[in-house]
Amino acid sequence: MTQRLSINEKILAIATRIRPGEGLPTWSLIANAFFLLYSHYLLKVVRETLLLSTGSALDKSLANALSALAISGVIFVYTIFYKKFQRQSHRSLLTVFVNSFFFINILIFFGLISIDIKTPMVFYVWQSIYGILIVSHFWSFCADLMNQKSGKRLFPPIMIGASIGAWIGSLSADWVYGISGINSVLIAALICLLFATRLSIFAESRLPVSSKNKTLQLSDKDSSFSFHEGFRLLFSHRYLTYVAAFVILMNWINTTGEFIFAAYVKDAVQAAVLADDSLTQSALITGHYSTYYTWINLLGFLIQALLVSRLFRWFGITGSLLILPLVSIVAYGFIAFIPIFLVAKIAMIVENSTSYSIANTTRNALYLPLNRNDKYLGKTTIDTFCWRLGDLIQFGVIFAGLNWFGWEKIAFVWFNLGLSLLMLLVCYRIGRLYRQHDQAIHSSNPPILAEKIPAFDLCPGRKVQARISEGLFYDPDPGDALRYFLTTEQNGRLPDWIEFDRHNLLITFSPPEGDEGELTLKLRVTDADELSCETEIRVRWSNSLRMSEQLITVR
Repeated sequence: MTQRLSINEKILAIATRIRPGEGLPTWSLIANAFFLLYSHYLLKVVRETLLLSTGSALDKSLANALSALAISGVIFVYTIFYKKFQRQSHRSLLTVFVNSFFFINILIFFGLISIDIKTPMVFYVWQSIYGILIVSHFWSFCADLMNQKSGKRLFPPIMIGASIGAWIGSLSADWVYGISGINSVLIAALICLLFATRLSIFAESRLPVSSKNKTLQLSDKDSSFSFHEGFRLLFSHRYLTYVAAFVILMNWINTTGEFIFAAYVKDAVQAAVLADDSLTQSALITGHYSTYYTWINLLGFLIQALLVSRLFRWFGITGSLLILPLVSIVAYGFIAFIPIFLVAKIAMIVENSTSYSIANTTRNALYLPLNRNDKYLGKTTIDTFCWRLGDLIQFGVIFAGLNWFGWEKIAFVWFNLGLSLLMLLVCYRIGRLYRQHDQAIHSSNPPILAEKIPAFDLCPGRKVQARISEGLFYDPDPGDALRYFLTTEQNGRLPDWIEFDRHNLLITFSPPEGDEGELTLKLRVTDADELSCETEIRVRWSNSLRMSEQLITVR
């Protein structure tokens, strides 16, 4: 019999619910995310090498400040791109143009380096913008490509590709750089952009129509806007205002937390060196941060691969949004009341892994019920300007706390605890507004039984199979995916001689020879919102019965 789900779709089914035909486009988006994050972390090596080999740490601080200031100009240029391509029939055209723009930029830097003209400050600022904008646009494209139901299901596995790309990119950067220096890194980044662009086109062409967002064209009102439209949306759209506040708080808390952890590491290392003068500070610091980031990456990957899609199904987008602030409150609460290094390290590992997995996936899924302007212009403004604004605010607060108020690290712990409480309130408000947008677009409907299953008459001693019709149940919600369960009438386990392959909707019967009887089975389906529908299947087996015609003998 033909397989309902391909092998690659069965693998995806481990992490999320998948529909027939979604496998290849989803894998292409996973690979797309991998290549983009891989190129980002490779290019970070180049920017650090170019800047620090000719400059100082002060130059790096200046480059970070210039990056924050350059964001406004980048949003202006991105708006020009979007305005040009917003009415095109293919969503991937804007992606092709954005990726091509950065592709040409890399070629220019490659040419300048080849004739020994180095622009470390310019490249540092450019790469900082590249790392934010290219990833932000990718998620805008995904949110525009998929409808809400399919986006909720497929965003978690796509984020796995991003996590692996970031990890392998940072891990292999030294090796790639060792091939031929900066040139090999730039060539690798160019190859990544080429693959990512082609994969975007492939994903759009192959994603099933039932999984796509059908809203492509904008009204004349929505398509007419100024070049500061992203900022206007932030201040005029209450939902986006709260999302912007969440992003600022999320980055503010995270970067302040890194400062707190660094302070704990410094104190622990100094104490260890005083106790044993054979130890060196650099080796101890390297060891602490090595285990720190290893555990963050490992735990974040496990949460992303095994838990995020299930959290979306159990608690929805709004419930999952509350997890990060709750984890932050618990983490900084523990540090505040038990201010020792081990507690701080465990708490920061848990908070960061939650932020990189659950919070990042949820943050990108918040744009699924919005229109195209919000998904591209609003999201890009939030992911670039507001994210950098969080960096600037935390720097100002830490500077003021240390130099004006004389705060110790424990004061920053309590400050972050207060910010986490504020973030919880903001996330709660976002959840309420998200539900309003979600309900305005569609309501969740349970699956519907479209046809009846005839009784199965079996001959003892013969192994046969029956395929459940794909059209047996109908889900009125576009992009929803059904999961099938077969039990006895009393929700008990199936007899040993009955097997059910829920991926391919195959029931295998092999009643014992010489036996006879009758049994009623219950076939139940659930959708992504755990709404269900069920029907009964009557099974009879005896030597006096004629085998049902719809059954196929298995040899």
